Amino acid sequence: MAELYISELKYLGPPSQDFIEIAVTKDTDVSNIQVVVYNADGTIRSVNSLGSVVSTLDGKDVYVIDLGTSATFNGLGKGNAVALVDDGAVTSFVSFNDRPPVTATEGPASGLTSTQIGQAGANESLETNDGGASYFTQINPNSGIIPCFTPGTYIATPTGDRLVEELAAGDLVITRDHGLQAIRWVGRKDISGARLHSNPQIHPIEIKKDALGPEHPCRDMMVSPQHRIVIDDIQASKMYGSRQVLVPAKSLTPNSGITVANIKQTTYIHILFDHHEIIFANGIATESFHPNKMIVNGLERAIQEEIYQIFPNLRTSTTAGYGPTALPALSVTEGQLLAQTIWDNSQADYHLA
Repeated sequence: MAELYISELKYLGPPSQDFIEIAVTKDTDVSNIQVVVYNADGTIRSVNSLGSVVSTLDGKDVYVIDLGTSATFNGLGKGNAVALVDDGAVTSFVSFNDRPPVTATEGPASGLTSTQIGQAGANESLETNDGGASYFTQINPNSGIIPCFTPGTYIATPTGDRLVEELAAGDLVITRDHGLQAIRWVGRKDISGARLHSNPQIHPIEIKKDALGPEHPCRDMMVSPQHRIVIDDIQASKMYGSRQVLVPAKSLTPNSGITVANIKQTTYIHILFDHHEIIFANGIATESFHPNKMIVNGLERAIQEEIYQIFPNLRTSTTAGYGPTALPALSVTEGQLLAQTIWDNSQADYHLA
């Protein structure tokens, strides 16, 4: 029997940001599946079909309903309820803790009262990782973007380059400044098609082979937009007082070999050490995860707890807590100015650290 559930809901804010994400067993016929949005008084607000698959992940086809994918969807508010209907039978009927439960007065859920699944703020969503049995508050991806790698990236280790997705806590990695260092924690986050679709700013950045010099990187790679790359250039010294700086990947698009990746889903993987480290990924110098207070606050609560178990001072610290970055770190705007200066001038002496 096919598995079918509401995997994520964004319901508070302008309708242009609202979405309903549905997960269903791969290759399931969804022609008889509908998502019905109910008003607080139990009447129907909209009836929506699933349309086209946005992505396929972990054996599930993922569909998204929003203003761009459904001609009938007109937003989702805190007083609304959502019914997932399979061939006329309601498989799920949920609403939000901001308002009382909704009792449907018409349509397929008529006579049913919604189950409240939680509450999210204007820049948050509700998401499940157990097939709809429970939901947790997911921080809006805008504030939850964290520096991380994607599968297929090779990390330099004392036993040779290893795929980032194969690394685990305790494995040794070559660092630029502190020799071999053991990984303290590895985190993974599957980024659904719905989240990419509704938040194009979190699409990974693709760095093509040789984009930063011969064999830098040695093969194509993708990182999250805020993942910082080491740039070593005289212009950085002139502009920011240090020849070597960390620059967010999204700032480097003035380089023709660095672009926003055109993909439907991805997984972000972050590697944490005792200190912020410069490590080597596909032959280029880049950063490990730096869990400052702002970034940790943007993570899912379960992930926060995992990190707090390793670095308890982060729980109460109101400042950096974890320590400084390994090199001066530029903002996105500062990085863009540097990148434009470097590549607009086509500097012949450009090289990586």
